Amino acid sequence: MIFSLLTLLLIVISFSFFYYYISKNWEKQAIENMEELTLKMSKQVDLIFRELNHTSFQIITTSDLNVIMQKAGESEENENYFALHTDAERMVMNFLSIYKSPGLNLSRISIYNIRGDYVSLGEIREDTDSIRSYLQSNSFKALYRHFTENDNINFIAPHNDPYYTDANQRMVSFYRVFRNEVETFGLIEFQQSVSKFEETLGVPHTAETEVYLFDKDGKPVYVRRTQSDPTNPNVTLTQLLGNEVLDKSTASNPEYMIKSDHILTYVRSPSNQWTVVLAEPKSDLLSSNILVGRLIVIVSISFIALSFVMNYMIAKQFTKNISRTVDMIRGVRLDKLTIPLDNTDDEMVQIHNAFNSIFERLKISMEMEVHARSREIKARLNTLESHVNPHFLYNVLTVIGSVGEQAGVDKVTELCEKLGSMFRYTLQNPDKEVTIRDEIKYAQLYLELMKVRYEEHLQYRIEIDEATLFYKVPRLIFQPLIENCFRHAFQTCNPPWEIHVSIKQTLDHCWVFEVKDWGDGFNPEVIAKLQLSNDPYVDSGGDNLSNNGETSLNIGGVGLFNTLMRMKLNYDRMVFYEITPNHPSGSIVRIGLKKDN
Repeated sequence: MIFSLLTLLLIVISFSFFYYYISKNWEKQAIENMEELTLKMSKQVDLIFRELNHTSFQIITTSDLNVIMQKAGESEENENYFALHTDAERMVMNFLSIYKSPGLNLSRISIYNIRGDYVSLGEIREDTDSIRSYLQSNSFKALYRHFTENDNINFIAPHNDPYYTDANQRMVSFYRVFRNEVETFGLIEFQQSVSKFEETLGVPHTAETEVYLFDKDGKPVYVRRTQSDPTNPNVTLTQLLGNEVLDKSTASNPEYMIKSDHILTYVRSPSNQWTVVLAEPKSDLLSSNILVGRLIVIVSISFIALSFVMNYMIAKQFTKNISRTVDMIRGVRLDKLTIPLDNTDDEMVQIHNAFNSIFERLKISMEMEVHARSREIKARLNTLESHVNPHFLYNVLTVIGSVGEQAGVDKVTELCEKLGSMFRYTLQNPDKEVTIRDEIKYAQLYLELMKVRYEEHLQYRIEIDEATLFYKVPRLIFQPLIENCFRHAFQTCNPPWEIHVSIKQTLDHCWVFEVKDWGDGFNPEVIAKLQLSNDPYVDSGGDNLSNNGETSLNIGGVGLFNTLMRMKLNYDRMVFYEITPNHPSGSIVRIGLKKDN
């Protein structure tokens, strides 16, 4: 369950982060595209003004045209001067055709004066009556006077064509005054249909994109609003963007802002100070994000559902396999330590193999334990068989000691006390571990008795490391090694006999007990058998030694082999045992306990 929840959380976090990353990148890309389009439109506005300024300058500086326009202005005829003087009309139209720039894609170029004299060249039909009526209207005269107040290019926003009665024909117009240094001759008008004007600017065709063109005073000169937006189309630049952003934009650095539910990009031309603004609803601009978000939600739900189904199926199958394995384990008995192999699943094969390996090792361990216990019981039986009722001997020694004391023979009393102490030590809790201090004390009693027996024929020395005296050891493991010297090393060797006994601590051993003699030494066959006895579970070594009597050499009949076996039973692989020759003669027997590294 926890794994499923973690998987669900991981999927949700991953897809959320992916959606956030994608949406931010797409939003950034969409805004950059809008900024690029805004800058392109601003550059097109600059290009139109530069072209019209250049073309109009060439026209007004043509001397022949100045002469014609001067004559037209001085004429007292009531009719259109150019209609009455066709030569002058043809000459003006020739000049206009020369200066009509194909790059501007103009619909009409016209020249007229305050009297209503006019001549035009263009692709759009003209209605003479409509033109004459418009040029003689008060609105035209007011417009004429307004445009002749400066020499700049003036722009009129989309309006109906005044030269034709078709109300569907909408135009934009650019005006410039026609004058020389002395007097004003009239106006030059460049007309362009709204569709061609939008094409020249590169106005986007998307229905929801709003386009604004503001003059240097922040007044709208061109606005394209969406049909669904009832907002006042005469909105000013300040109302649209606010005062704080008007000074931030340059031609090379368009800006953007998010206002309400729209994203606006804007740039101000450095040449004519006109500002282009594009506005688009966030919902339309980021519609791809919404689509991707929905897709991510669908994919996330699908992944979550799929993960739950897969987790359920895996858990069900795994639980089924585990249940089958548990049933097999419950059927395991001591006489049948194995699990039937199921080849239907690789993982279960591995589990079966692992359990079978454990059972095999368990079986071996049990057999080794049973064998070891059997050998230990056999050693104890051998010990019991060799005892001659130690309680009876102890009581007899006590009686002998009392008689010796009454007779005044102190030597007899001392020997009886020492021998009695040795019997008492062997009788107390034979299965309980003792300290090395007690075991060394027992070995010293044995050497003292042997010294009394052999007198000057025996010399011995004992070296004891105090750091080893507190370790626990099995009872009666040191004395058999000392007794081995008398039973083997000194049998055919002439006295005096010398024994060195030591116990010490080394870097690798907790303690090492060493018995060194200068006797005859061990028979190589005996050494080989004793080395073989390093493995207490090897039957041949122990049995042969016991059968040949090579190790039944001490009080109680424990023997050298039984000593090593008891150590092995207690400490296993931590036991250290070594028999080496002593130079120039004799043997060195060492037994100890390794440190647990």
